[in-house]
Amino acid sequence: MNRVPKYRMYIDETGTASMKCSTESNRYLSLTGVILDRNYASTTVASDLSTFKQRYFEYDPDNPVILHRAEIHSCKGAFCGLKDQEVRDSFNRDLHVLLTDWDYTVITAIIDKQAHKEQYGSWANEPYGYCMEVLTEKYVLWLKNHDGTGDVQAESRGANEDLALKKAYSTWYDSGTSYASTDLYHQHLTSGQLKLQPKIMNVPGLQIADLVAQPSFRYGLWTRTQATIPDYLSKTVGVLHDSKYNRRWDGTITGYGLKWLPK
Repeated sequence: MNRVPKYRMYIDETGTASMKCSTESNRYLSLTGVILDRNYASTTVASDLSTFKQRYFEYDPDNPVILHRAEIHSCKGAFCGLKDQEVRDSFNRDLHVLLTDWDYTVITAIIDKQAHKEQYGSWANEPYGYCMEVLTEKYVLWLKNHDGTGDVQAESRGANEDLALKKAYSTWYDSGTSYASTDLYHQHLTSGQLKLQPKIMNVPGLQIADLVAQPSFRYGLWTRTQATIPDYLSKTVGVLHDSKYNRRWDGTITGYGLKWLPK
């Protein structure tokens, strides 16, 4: 009998997935997973998002606005109304309240592709799959600690990439990983199939992942290189640091809510 997952981890990426790393702009790839109780996501979060969107955009149930941080920041497309500073300030305040109040857990894996190539050479793992493996492993350990079951949903990236990722996911499920055995995967993941959805779908969890992925990457970069965190991301970084990152019992985030690769 198929088990119904209690939790779902929604994944979004920041950076480029190719092994090219000739400049600082393409040196890193970051994957962020947002863990939500599925019932909570489909009720509380979905309702809050709908109310929030109707406050700032024309409502069309057949074509709802999908929140994308990049478009929000650039005031493009549906977000052109945010060019009005008063509207933008109100929008940011309300969104900050939601990101603060919602109950979710964040795990981010960041790979330094240059260091990865230098360390492993021709044996270097494909960056996206490597980050996804570590993220899934951390999620399974989180499910174990919460005595829960769950599945994983990521953003669709294209036919070939999706097929490769689904195969890799099934391999981890069947064989386990360095810190999570096959039995642990089978006990806590309800399916060996990765779920994929295009970004245009109105999935609350994927929209939260989109909103926090860039701030989480910039926070991770700051911990490693002291790179400045842009002002427009600083409040969300504060929310993640204070209450959303997965962490050890003593509050440690590194290695739990934030993992740098290569190991």
